[in-house]
Amino acid sequence: MPLGSWHGVTTNGMGRVTGLALGGNGLSGSVPTALGQLTALTSLELDGNSGLTGSIPSAWTALTALTTLDLSGTGVCAPPDAAAITAWLDAIRTGRYAVTVTLVHAAPTPEPSAELATAQLEAALTTGGGAFVRWRGAETPVAETVRGLSRRVTAVYRWDAPAQAWRSWFPGASGIGVNTLATLQPGAIYFVFAE
Repeated sequence: MPLGSWHGVTTNGMGRVTGLALGGNGLSGSVPTALGQLTALTSLELDGNSGLTGSIPSAWTALTALTTLDLSGTGVCAPPDAAAITAWLDAIRTGRYAVTVTLVHAAPTPEPSAELATAQLEAALTTGGGAFVRWRGAETPVAETVRGLSRRVTAVYRWDAPAQAWRSWFPGASGIGVNTLATLQPGAIYFVFAE
């Protein structure tokens, strides 16, 4: 059976895997390092699989053709030593690979209280390192939100699909183009680094 006929798998004319659309399939366990070997992959959608956990493998930095990445609704986060992943995200953000990554945004869900949304953010950052987090609160200034967390947040990133650019926030940073992210938006996905 050809790979392209498998559920959620898209291939190109040469039979190389270019897309994995496996959102909401009840997947669980750690994300496979071997996905980094699918170098023709342009779309990786694992959203809605709450049983997926662990860190983004550094082998994924080989996915330089990637244009869509959706890990929302999973427990996948950056590794504690996230240097390779950070460099990969930065390279994509600055166009070093001449690609963009789109973090897919779902329609906003009803807004919980600010306390509950902040508690959800705190829970996602329990081990330090980085984590993909969907903000479930109302529109809130980034600085105000991270001020009360037990871990020190060192960076917050969000992909701005219409502008095809990464927006970022760094505590205490100033200057033109440094803090381009002022507020957390309901339902948006952020990549948050904390110590």
